Amino acid sequence: MKINHNNTIFGELTKNSYGCFDLDNTFAAFKSINDYLLLIYSTKTRSLICYDILNYKIIIEIKNSHNTFITNIRHFIDMKNNRDLIISISDRDNNLKLWNVNNWECILEIPHANNTGYLCSACLLNDNNNIFIITSNCNMQGETENIKVYDLEGKIKKEINDSNEKIYFIDSLYDKKTNKIYLLTGNKDYIKSYDYYKNELYHKYFEYFEMTSGIHISIQINEINDILFLVESCSFGFVRIWNFHSAELINKIKVYDDWIFGICLWDKDYAFVA
Repeated sequence: MKINHNNTIFGELTKNSYGCFDLDNTFAAFKSINDYLLLIYSTKTRSLICYDILNYKIIIEIKNSHNTFITNIRHFIDMKNNRDLIISISDRDNNLKLWNVNNWECILEIPHANNTGYLCSACLLNDNNNIFIITSNCNMQGETENIKVYDLEGKIKKEINDSNEKIYFIDSLYDKKTNKIYLLTGNKDYIKSYDYYKNELYHKYFEYFEMTSGIHISIQINEINDILFLVESCSFGFVRIWNFHSAELINKIKVYDDWIFGICLWDKDYAFVA
């Protein structure tokens, strides 16, 4: 990641971060609760680094933060406790850690969150002011394992029924109109949404005439005029926009002939893809 200031690039900060043939540099950039602009990234030596973007300095480097390479970093806000949280994942040993950005304390570690395959993604979910961690699965060799819901003590609260597929991306959604929580998963061939409280499948998002549409690896929700749209990308270079509640395909855009790993929605009108 390069930082641009007054149209001048002054540093390629993540040049030493971990990356491989199917994974770009791992980082998260965000504005913190305390109004700091922060960049969190991992290095090839398994360090976790917090960088102050406006003051051009490293705030902290946590060396050997994982036993293997960090492959996923995500930022979440805990409004109840007024703090920023970071999830970091090393998928080779299925290890997950939750960090408090305010003091860089590791709040929770879940070793071997998956028994099969790789832990590709995880997210936070706020349910009645209680935070839970949702972990994806990536089942291999015919084995099955469901999505798991952990509390902040690392105990499994429940599993989501019939979610035992290869999942490459997972996120949660609170629909304020219906007062419901949904889980969103990017799988091979399609997107799925689950009703969190009913513990069952809500919708499957796929094109009937094109069963094989690539691996779906990024999902964002965009609300326009009280309508929820699901924006997602796949390994065949498409961005698709769906009506979240009806599962109707609204638009399909060919962007590349290759994987689209990330989507960033800006000002509700624009989407950046990479």
